[in-house]
Parts: sequence; C-alpha cells; structure tokens
Amino acid sequence: MNNISSNAEQALGDTDDLVGRVIDDLAVVELLGVGASGTVYKAIEKGPTSRMVAIKLMNRAEQKLREDLGEQGNPFERELKVAKVIDSPSVARVHRVGQTVDGRYFLVMELVEGEPLATELTYRGKLPWKEALSLMVDIGKAVSAFHQLNIIHRDVSPGNVLIKTHRDGRRRVKLIDFGIAMLGHESDKEGTFLFDMALGTPQYMAPEQAIGKGSTRRSDVFSLGAIFYHMLTGTSVLSLKRATAHACMEYLRDGKAIPSIPLAKLVAEDVPPALVRMIERSISVDSEKRPSDADAFVKECERFKSSDSHASPQSNREKLGKMVGSLFRRKQAPKSRFSRRD
Repeated sequence: MNNISSNAEQALGDTDDLVGRVIDDLAVVELLGVGASGTVYKAIEKGPTSRMVAIKLMNRAEQKLREDLGEQGNPFERELKVAKVIDSPSVARVHRVGQTVDGRYFLVMELVEGEPLATELTYRGKLPWKEALSLMVDIGKAVSAFHQLNIIHRDVSPGNVLIKTHRDGRRRVKLIDFGIAMLGHESDKEGTFLFDMALGTPQYMAPEQAIGKGSTRRSDVFSLGAIFYHMLTGTSVLSLKRATAHACMEYLRDGKAIPSIPLAKLVAEDVPPALVRMIERSISVDSEKRPSDADAFVKECERFKSSDSHASPQSNREKLGKMVGSLFRRKQAPKSRFSRRD
C-alpha cells in the first residue's frame, strides 16, 4: 500500500465532490460514476507522462462497514495483486493503490473509454444474436485470461464489462472490477473470508456460489451464460418483479428453476437452436453440464461464429440502421462510463 502523501497539495473535505482537487499526485478533472461502494473519477497523473487515469475511491460508509467487520488494510490490494499477473488487452490494468490524507482507500487504474454493457442493455433491451455472439467471444476471452492462471473472477456481469464502439463499427471489450477474484490457493466456501466479505452480482451468480459451496471456473461460465441469456432476451435469468440483491439471493438459495423462463421461449426465431442449447448448458444448475472453463465456452461460441462467416454481407440499409442506432444511443447514454454493483 502506498503511504499517505505527506505533501498532498489539498486535503480532502467532507464532501465527495472532488473535481478540481488533488489526491496524492492526481488532479481530479471529472466524475465518471458513483456506486454503492465506490466513486470513480477521471484524473491527470502528474509526472513526466501526465497520463489520464481513473481513480476509484471507496465510499466512507463502505469503508467504515469493512473496518467495523474487522477488515484490515486496503481492500483494493487484491485487485492490484490480480492485475499484476493478468496480461490481456481485454482486462483493465491497475497501476497502484493508496490512501488519501483523510484515510480513504483508492485505486488508480487504466482509463477505459466506453460504456458498461449494462447501460447498453438498458437502452437496447435485446441484441441481435450475431452481435451478442461476437461480444460473448471477447468477454469469454477476457475471463479465460483469469482461468489460465487459476484465478476465478467471481463477478462477471454486464456492469463489469465496458464496451467501446469505434467509428468503423468495431467493438472493444474491457473487463473491470476483480476485487473479489479468488486465487488458486483460496476458498470462498461458507465461513471463509471471501464468502463473508463479498459474493458478487446476484443476477449473474452461479447457484453454488450463492449457497456457499464455493466457486470454480464453471461458476464464471455460468455468469458468461447468464450474460448471453440477458443479451438475447432483454431480461435476467431470474425473472423477478423486483430483482434486488436480496430477492435474487433468496431465489438462488431456494433451489428454484434457472432460468426461470426457458431461453427457447424468449429468443428470436433466427437464433440457432444449437446455440440456445449451448447457452442452456452454460447456465445449468448442475455445474458439471457446463463447459469446463471460459476457454471451452469461447470455443463453443466460435463454432457458431465461424459457421456464419460465409453469410451474405450486410446490406447498406442494415449498415445505415446500425449507424443511426449507435448515434442515438451515444446521445442518450448517461455521462458515467462506469457502473458499480449494488
């Protein structure tokens, strides 16, 4: 952990409006997002490079809760530790962690341009299956970078996937927020530190993770499948009137059907039946029926992507429709480029 800067240019006030202030050697220039546990800002890092970065500060209430529960040290240390060993262009880089002059923990990371997949799904609802498939391959490859090092992400969700759309239509995926990732020698079974302190995003959480039996690579595969289900249907695998974290956890722990509505009943007619079956296996309650890891999931997805490679090219009308839709979403999208889980 970095020491508290003794020569900080400005002390932080009681307010969380930090734009225009200096934290350590970071000049805060813009608020990017506010969540239940943290606030993210854009900042300029002083020094020879003067690079733009993102700084994530833990909210005061969240930090106090963790301290009251006996947690010691900077919780962002885990995210830094994981980031140091993950080498993938689809995984956001973490530069360092520290503590402000008034004691709040922060993390400095790569500034990722783009919007959360969660935001896009809010505006668009369902995605065309070919577009969803292409995104899932990229998201799966990002998760595979964790699995290759025997690390379980444990919180793969639309809020933790940032997507940047380029002018030529290309889309780049970045996976963020791996502060509750589990290293190979650790356990998150009920009664352990990882289970007690953090669980993940319930709407995309594998049932075995929710009931305290522990996470495996197949648990992350469930989350990938749950994201795919959402992209194709416009709804979560848990079709609840109020999908609060508490309601989702109760649903998962009660052993009810997952998904609550079969995928085949909700998808568009042009979605290949074999793809539907593959996704249903990925979100099976029986983890042994799922692909073994993210790499196996990606390979199954790529079978459908390659089979579509000889399809007729898009018509000019289809291209124009996508371009207009992209411009509309860009105009309507909220300012925040980060989304935090509740």
